[in-house]
Amino acid sequence: MKKQLFIFLLLFVSASGFLFAEDSDSSVGENSSISIDKFSIVPETVGRGDLFTLTIILDYDKVDDVDLNLDNLPSWMILRRGPYYRAFIDTDSDKVSQRKIRITATFKADKSGRKIIPAFKISAGSKKLETPPSIMNVGLYRNRKLYIPLEVEWRAGVDEIYEGEAVPLFLTVLNQPSVVLFDSTRVALPDEGFFEKASGLGRISSQRVGEKALYDIPAAAFIYTPKKSGKVVIPAAGVDYSGLTGWSNDLDLKVKPVPEEISETGAVGNFIFTSTINKTELFVGEDLVLTCKVSGRGNLNYLKIPAPEVHGFLMVSSEETDDFSSSLYGFTGSKTIKRTYKAENSGKGSIYIPEFSFLDKESHDIITIKAKRYNLLMKSVETEGSKASVHYSFEKLEPDSVIMKNWHNLYTNPLAYIFLLPGLVFYLLTRIFKKQRLVIAIILSVLITAALFFVYNIPMNNAVSGTESITAVQSYNLAVDKYIEGDVPSAIHYLRSAVYLNPMNDFYREVLENVEQDHGFLNSIQPSIWFHPDLFFFILVLVVNLAFIAGVFRFLRSSGGSSSLIILFSFLAVFSIVMIVYTNSSRSNETGIVYGSEVNIKKIPKDSAEFWMNLKSGTAVKLLYESDNYYLVETGLGVKGWVENNDIIRDNPEL
Repeated sequence: MKKQLFIFLLLFVSASGFLFAEDSDSSVGENSSISIDKFSIVPETVGRGDLFTLTIILDYDKVDDVDLNLDNLPSWMILRRGPYYRAFIDTDSDKVSQRKIRITATFKADKSGRKIIPAFKISAGSKKLETPPSIMNVGLYRNRKLYIPLEVEWRAGVDEIYEGEAVPLFLTVLNQPSVVLFDSTRVALPDEGFFEKASGLGRISSQRVGEKALYDIPAAAFIYTPKKSGKVVIPAAGVDYSGLTGWSNDLDLKVKPVPEEISETGAVGNFIFTSTINKTELFVGEDLVLTCKVSGRGNLNYLKIPAPEVHGFLMVSSEETDDFSSSLYGFTGSKTIKRTYKAENSGKGSIYIPEFSFLDKESHDIITIKAKRYNLLMKSVETEGSKASVHYSFEKLEPDSVIMKNWHNLYTNPLAYIFLLPGLVFYLLTRIFKKQRLVIAIILSVLITAALFFVYNIPMNNAVSGTESITAVQSYNLAVDKYIEGDVPSAIHYLRSAVYLNPMNDFYREVLENVEQDHGFLNSIQPSIWFHPDLFFFILVLVVNLAFIAGVFRFLRSSGGSSSLIILFSFLAVFSIVMIVYTNSSRSNETGIVYGSEVNIKKIPKDSAEFWMNLKSGTAVKLLYESDNYYLVETGLGVKGWVENNDIIRDNPEL
C-alpha cells in the first residue's frame, strides 16, 4: 500500500511540473508574438478644424496591460476623444478566431498643410511597440473644394544679432511633396536697416516619412543688416505657386549693440586687414598710393575701414572697391580703399593706420589688428636734378607795349548797346524813303549814328565802361616787383589778376604757368577762361548790323541770297548772346590764392575745429561759399575745405 502511494505522489509531482513549465513557456511565447496588426488614419485628408480617427489593432488580448503614449503630440493635433481600448474576437479567412485589442483616438486638425503624424509608443505587457510615422493632408476650403495651402516661414538660424551684422534670412516653403520652382514672392522691407536680395543661397532639405519624402524649399534669400539696436520685425512675406499664395508670420529679431571695442569699425565676422604703400621715398609732386584692404567673411557691406592720419601730403583722390558677394556668413570677399596723395614740400612725412578691431561671432572674441605707421621722405625735384628749371623772360613791360591793350567790359554797360542801332536805323529809313531816295536814307543813317556816338560820348575805338583800379600791364609789372622781392605768392596773385583783366593774352598765361611749375604749385586751379565777353559783344554788334543791311538788300532786290544771309547772321547773333552769358558766368566764379605762412584747411567752419591739412601759400583755389569768417574753397585736385577769410586774396582786382 505504501509503495502504491509513493508511486502516485511521484506521478502527481511530475505532472504538475510539466504543466507549470508548459504554462510558463506559453506565457513567454505569447509576449513575443505581440505585434501591431493594423494601423490606419481615417480620413487621410481633412479640412482645418475637422476630426480624424487613428485606429491601432494589436495581436494581444489583455486590455489592462495596454497603454498608448500621447504625451508628445504635435501642436496641430488636438485630442478630442480617447484613447479607447476594446477587446474583440477577429476571425480570419480560415475561420480561426483570435482575441485582439482595438485602440482608437480622435483628433482635431488645428493647422493646415502637409503634417507629419509622429510614431506613437505602445506598451503591451512587457513588449514595447511603435506605430509608423505618416503624413496627414490638412487643407482649406475654397469654393467648396479642399486644397492644401503652402506653408511658409522665415528662417534666420539665430534669434539675436548684433547691430551692423549681416544675417542671411530664408523665406522657406515647408513640406512639399516634390521640388518645384515657385512663381513669385511678396516681400515687404523692414522699417530700418539694409535688406538685400541674395541669389544662390539656401539649401533644399528633406525628410522621409515611411516611403514618402517631404522637402523644405527656400523660395528666396536675403541679407539683412540692422543699423541700430533693439527689436526688429521682419514683415510677413508671401509665396505664389500655381494659383496659391502662402504667407509666413512676422519674424522677430533682437538686435544687440556692438561691443565698445569695435564701435569705430562696426566689423562683425572673421577678417584680415592689410595696408600697403607704393613707395617710401618720392619727389615733390609725385603720387603716393595707400591701399587699405579688408578681406574675409561677415558684414563687409557695413564695416568701416579706419581713416589714416596723414602728415605732409595732400589727398588727391579716394576710390573704394567692393569685391564681395552674399554667402551663408553674410558676405564673403574683400573691401578696398585706395587713396592717392601728393607731396607738396620736401622733407619728412608720415601716414598712421589706426588699429582694426572686429567681433568674431563664432568665438565671441574681440580680435584687434595692430596699428601701423609709414615714415616717408619727400625729395625736392631741383636738388635731385631730375627736372631742369624752366627759363622764361620775367621783366617789366613798357606802358606803350602792345600787350597792355585791355578789355573794357563793354558788355556790362547798357549804353554800349547803342552800337546795335545803326543797322536798324538804316533799315527803317530805307523802308521810309524807298529805292528812289536811297542816298537820303544813307546820309540820314550816318548822321543819326554819329549823333548817337557824340551824344553819349562813346567813341567806337576807345569805349569806356567804367573806371578800373588797375590795368593788366600794371598788374603784371607788380608781379615782377614781388617776384624780385622773393614774394612768390603775391607775384602769382598779380599774374592771375593780369590774366583776369586780359584773358586772351597768351604771354601772361605762359609766365603764370612757368612760375607755378617752378615753385611746385601742383594743385592750383586754372585761371580765368580764355575768352573775354567783349569779344562776343563785338561779334554781336557786327552781325546784328549786317543782318539789317542784308534786310535792306532783300527789300530792294528780293533776292534769295539776302534771306540766307539774314538767317546766318541771326544764328551768329544768338550764338554771340549765348557765349556772352557763358563767358560772363565763368568769370563770375570767384577765385583767389591762399596767402600766409601756414594756411590750414578745416572740415567745418569753426575756430575750434581741427585742421584737416595744410595748403601752400600761393595755391590758387575756387571760392565756393562764404560763412561767417570762412570761405569754402576747392583746389585744382577737387579737395574741398574751409579757410579763414584773412588767408584769401581774390584774383579779381575789380572787387
